Amino acid sequence: MATIVIVAYLVSAAAWSSVTSALTMLWPEAIHIHLLAVSTAAINSVASIRAFVGPYGWGIVRDSTGSYLAGLVAHSAIAFPMIIPILILRRQLQVGRAALAATVP
Repeated sequence: MATIVIVAYLVSAAAWSSVTSALTMLWPEAIHIHLLAVSTAAINSVASIRAFVGPYGWGIVRDSTGSYLAGLVAHSAIAFPMIIPILILRRQLQVGRAALAATVP
């Protein structure tokens, strides 16, 4: 079990920079250009807060349960629902591009 957890964590850590880079490249597609700077600041602020608070939360959960399993489950439970807005945004962009392509002769 420990080997599976270690491998899963390493895969997650290795893929994380690619995921965040891909999401960052989507911002101009989804956010109006006039709001892009403010939106970027807000997104980065939330990410910074999470990066600061996350390890403390992980340690608190580890100390209270005596295991890293609850922290890993919580990490997955938080990360997995983020797929839903990404898929919704992807679909909206595809529909928008298809509508734009249909209007251009």
